[in-house]
This record gives sequence, structure tokens and C-alpha cells, in this order.
Amino acid sequence: MDHADKKDHAAAVKHYDRAIKKDARNAQAHHERGMSLLELGKNEEAVASFTRALKIDSKFPGSRSWRANTLMELERFSEAAKDRLLYLEHNPDGPHEGMGVAPTDWYDCAEASISE
Repeated sequence: MDHADKKDHAAAVKHYDRAIKKDARNAQAHHERGMSLLELGKNEEAVASFTRALKIDSKFPGSRSWRANTLMELERFSEAAKDRLLYLEHNPDGPHEGMGVAPTDWYDCAEASISE
């Protein structure tokens, strides 16, 4: 993570790969790898990393929303809409209990659905 903090995302990906090789069930390593891949413009690979993180932990913080955002950029609207809707279903109170879901979250979900 130090490499990512220093904006050396190529080195960060290499270190995340090593961490994943040691523990393939490390959802955080997959998620962080996806974030660094995004910074490198490798969106398809980032989606794959977020997907792996979600297979390990279906509610891993941030992975579903980042995957949805990336899918939107890749114009894979149907998949993005499904991710957004699933996120909203799993988090009916929003990311912070009692705060509610932001209208922008519903807008993003609707936008992805309409774009399809």
C-alpha cells in the first residue's frame, strides 16, 4: 500500500500479486490491486480484481461500487446496473447505519439501467 500511496501503482500491483500468491483469499489485496490497476488505466483487469475480492467477501467495502463505476466506464451498463442495485439492496440504510441511501446512488443505478 505504501507504493500506491506514493503513486507507484505498477510496483503496488507487483506487491499485491505477491500477497495474493501467498494468500489467494485475501480480499483486501484483490481490492487494492484493482484500485492500482484503475490508476494505471487497466480497467478490465481492475474489474477482474474487484470480482475476485467480491467472490471472497460479497460485501467487501468499496469493491462493488468501484466495480460498478468501472463497468460504467467500460460501457457495460447492464452489469453496472446489477452491481448498483445489489449494493443498494445490501445497504438499504446507506454506508452508515441510519443515514439512508443517497439519492445519487439511486440516480447512478437508474442511469446504468437506462444506458443499457
